Amino acid sequence: MLIALEQQTGKQVRDCFSYVAGTSTGADLCALIQAGVPMTTALTFYTGADAKNVFSPQEPVLAWAKRIVDGYIYDPHKLAASLQAALGPAAAWTINNCPTGVLIVACDAAGHPWFFCKDNAKNSGVTGACSLVDAVVASSAAPTYFNFWPVVVGPQTLQMADGGAAGFVNPVYRMAIEMFQYDSFDPSTTQIISLGTGYYAPPAAMPAPKGLVATIEFATSTLVDSAGDLADQDTARVYPACGFQKFNPALPSSIDEADLSAVPVLLQIGQAAAALMDWKGILGL
Repeated sequence: MLIALEQQTGKQVRDCFSYVAGTSTGADLCALIQAGVPMTTALTFYTGADAKNVFSPQEPVLAWAKRIVDGYIYDPHKLAASLQAALGPAAAWTINNCPTGVLIVACDAAGHPWFFCKDNAKNSGVTGACSLVDAVVASSAAPTYFNFWPVVVGPQTLQMADGGAAGFVNPVYRMAIEMFQYDSFDPSTTQIISLGTGYYAPPAAMPAPKGLVATIEFATSTLVDSAGDLADQDTARVYPACGFQKFNPALPSSIDEADLSAVPVLLQIGQAAAALMDWKGILGL
């Protein structure tokens, strides 16, 4: 969808928006957008060799054995290295160095959510000096998939994980709060575009999960995703003067977030969705 935006407008994504927000993979995209990485290049972050390196091992027996013994499957240091390579010079940035407004959500080991955004006179002023890469890796560290990631916040180092674990899998409502209450944005002159990672609507009467594997998958996917639509609804309800549009393509089945074999299918779904988007009309250009 973002590739289509750049192709249709002739602009980079960061030049089309005053503020971007994301959790988990959305946080990775936020960093790539802030760094001015073309979205055609950003796509290779998911489809190239780095993705196979980050999400290794893929073999179910090895992956589950590591998950049970260590508590996680994948090494977040590999994700950090891949992100640093993709960002280039921007890998050294703090949150404050980002050229536009940004919100990245993570959760510390005590269950406290952290909202990484640029310091200003209205907010707490404690996360702007944090490393952009560290905030993104922490936000991407989905429990049982990646190990916790340390982030230096002021005088303390906190172990952090995916913001979705704290209910912020879709950060759009929190972004609205940061923009309208802790920054200088006016809801009546603001338009929010929400891009989802796809959704699968399961049967209403799903059987209860059985066994350790199914229960972990339920806790790390179904429960995390359940808060997604509520964020969009809350944004529209609390800030009715704000323009709001959501684009989230349907998925043919439930797809595990680390299943690389599903990438070609997801790519086709994304391309089909992008072909229907009139970005100039959406943005009022």
